Amino acid sequence: MNTVISQALATGLPVVTTRHSGLTDQVIDGWNGLLVPEADPDALARALEQTFERKKEWPKWGTNGRAHILKYYDANVLMESQIKIYESLSKEAQESKSESHAGPSQLEINEVWQKEWQDGVRMRKKELSNRLFIEAYKVFRCHLPTNFSTFLEVGTGSGRFTVAFAKEFPDAKITCTDILQASLDTAKALAEDVGVKNITTQLADVFALPFEDNSFDVVFCDAVVQHLSNSRGALMEMVRVLKPGGRLIYSNLNWWNLPHTFVKWFSGKKYRYGYEKSFTHKEMAQLAEEAGLTVIGGDGFYPGYGIYRLKRYSSVFGFLGKLTQRCCRLLDNLTRRYVSKEFGFEIVTIATKTTLRGLEHKHDS
Repeated sequence: MNTVISQALATGLPVVTTRHSGLTDQVIDGWNGLLVPEADPDALARALEQTFERKKEWPKWGTNGRAHILKYYDANVLMESQIKIYESLSKEAQESKSESHAGPSQLEINEVWQKEWQDGVRMRKKELSNRLFIEAYKVFRCHLPTNFSTFLEVGTGSGRFTVAFAKEFPDAKITCTDILQASLDTAKALAEDVGVKNITTQLADVFALPFEDNSFDVVFCDAVVQHLSNSRGALMEMVRVLKPGGRLIYSNLNWWNLPHTFVKWFSGKKYRYGYEKSFTHKEMAQLAEEAGLTVIGGDGFYPGYGIYRLKRYSSVFGFLGKLTQRCCRLLDNLTRRYVSKEFGFEIVTIATKTTLRGLEHKHDS
């Protein structure tokens, strides 16, 4: 911890510094200041220029910086944080066994998605024009840090987000994983269709990612945790491979998207995707904090999709879904996207890893 930076943040000043050791705990890139690589004077000069060009953001950075220091660097808060870490570690061994046996087995879940991604190979050309993808990508994109070089997607599914990010950030090293080879085959085929080259695919289990600690600047996970009975264990593993100061962006289905919540309740065991938990913002933020992350934001998107996706049963739902989405957009313009954030089909948690609070360890199985 750097005392000068803590004092500057506490007084509401924006800070520009390097990604050195504990400095990434104090300064969150693009939220309360800017971070640049060490020993790179050109990058530092550019960041200083950007700071003066973004004077309108200084009040927000100052407010965020002071709140961050008061929340995490008060002596009592630091002590309480350490106690929580020890308590969490002591409970983990007892909880992991019971959690791993809750809900369906991983094999049952995988069988459902094996068929989905085999079908996806034939439908991949539609992936990047799908309305749900378009709405989601706009939201995910705006929460990426200003600078990153390594990016991991956990549970890539069709590969559409991996491919889209790789296309927009050709200088970044993009890695995507999935537990199913059929999913990775779909992602590879889509990458070839689009013509992106900066993607590496890796067959991997979310509970045992084959990467070293602190490997990635960004870890991204869309609609995967909702299908896992041990959601906490999955998030802990993502945190392990995330660099200190790095950013985790993960999304799940929203319990408050009531049309979809009702459909799942009504369908019961006949629901198409089997086990699928819907979350609230509070539950997702709590999961992130229990994994040792600092939550820096929340979002959501496409409220009307919960109705629109029912068009497979009747075209009336397609019309109602479009109408609902148009109304939500109007309300979003008046409420700073409140409707999408709170009632979106999916909700998003954005968090950062700090060495102070992170639980950086591997799980022994």
